[in-house]
Amino acid sequence: MTNKKLTIIIISSSVVLAGVLVFFAPKHQPAPATTTEQKKFDPYKPDFISGTVVAVNSDQMQFTSSGQDWVAKISTSTKLTKQIYKPKPRVSDALLADFRQGSEIMVLFSNPPQNNVYQADKIQLITP
Repeated sequence: MTNKKLTIIIISSSVVLAGVLVFFAPKHQPAPATTTEQKKFDPYKPDFISGTVVAVNSDQMQFTSSGQDWVAKISTSTKLTKQIYKPKPRVSDALLADFRQGSEIMVLFSNPPQNNVYQADKIQLITP
């Protein structure tokens, strides 16, 4: 084999190998634009607590869960919802007046409670 043929074979092989590597290289996804990390669900520390309403005020809801008293602070950003079962199960917006003593609720939160007080992101009425 001449030097010319050998050079052509080496260059051709290199181009084919580079093409194969580029084709099979893993595709990288761009990083999300947000700087917050996505929270991983921890089954031992869920981001909600359920309980029974004891009292309702305009800025907080007192409830018990597993025999312990808790308070859910309500702000203008707190979403109030309720489950409706008829004619088909669905979730709808609720009013503070829908929450009564003895109602079963679920309080969703972003941060752990401080002194038995949750800053509620969402409060869902399970049973009226």
